[in-house]
Amino acid sequence: LIVVTCGRIVAIKKLLEFLNKQSDCDFEVVIVDDCDIKQHQYSEGFIPKFDLRFLYSGVYGYGLAYARNLGAYNAKGNVLVFLDDDCVPTKKYVASVKNTYRENTVVCGARVDLDKFSSDASMKVSAMYNLEQERAYSIKKVLSDNSGFAVENNMAISRDLFFELGMFSQKFRLYGYIGQEFLARLQFF
Repeated sequence: LIVVTCGRIVAIKKLLEFLNKQSDCDFEVVIVDDCDIKQHQYSEGFIPKFDLRFLYSGVYGYGLAYARNLGAYNAKGNVLVFLDDDCVPTKKYVASVKNTYRENTVVCGARVDLDKFSSDASMKVSAMYNLEQERAYSIKKVLSDNSGFAVENNMAISRDLFFELGMFSQKFRLYGYIGQEFLARLQFF
């Protein structure tokens, strides 16, 4: 799992608590900080049941694409899963991704918004709420069923395909457009 944050200590601590409760703890988490927060501020006193690493992107602000790419470079697994820091997976998220992932699909594992009152978080994941949970969907199906809109913050993709597609474009600096541009490339791959 690759998670990018920017100094959101409370959100990361909550996310780590949820990840520690996964039914399948055989996974890694790479947290990339886009600010200058020290690792111990996120994980002080926390003992993970999974492989956990922290990285600092070295790019303050507007470094989402760069930070996600950095996380992908440093991930060890063959399947990359991008998860936002303000959404937390349900207890079977990792197991559902492992059980349903197929090449050239988006796996929509069940998760909940960390902040139910955040209109940004609700808007951001609303397109995925219409999809049946714990099922693999082709990129074309996700885009066609959601009027060409899909979010990349709950996406599982093979490591090889991610790099072959050229990763997230660092030319896009607005949240939302990073994933749209990437998914558009993937749709026609």
